[in-house]
Amino acid sequence: TMHQDEHPSMSMALQKAQERLSPAAMVAFTLGAVNGLDHNEMALVMDVTPDCARARLSRACRELRATLS
Repeated sequence: TMHQDEHPSMSMALQKAQERLSPAAMVAFTLGAVNGLDHNEMALVMDVTPDCARARLSRACRELRATLS
């Protein structure tokens, strides 16, 4: 596993990219990608449909990729 201190520039870049996400995208990314919740669990937490949760996570990941590339 990679520790943050092994690649400080990457973790800093990711942190800066995350700060540019909308609040909804940030919540979706944190729940889905960071905490590993599935779309149904994310939907319950965010009070949206599972399809909406999936779309928000997808959008957040797409925005992060675009920012980091």
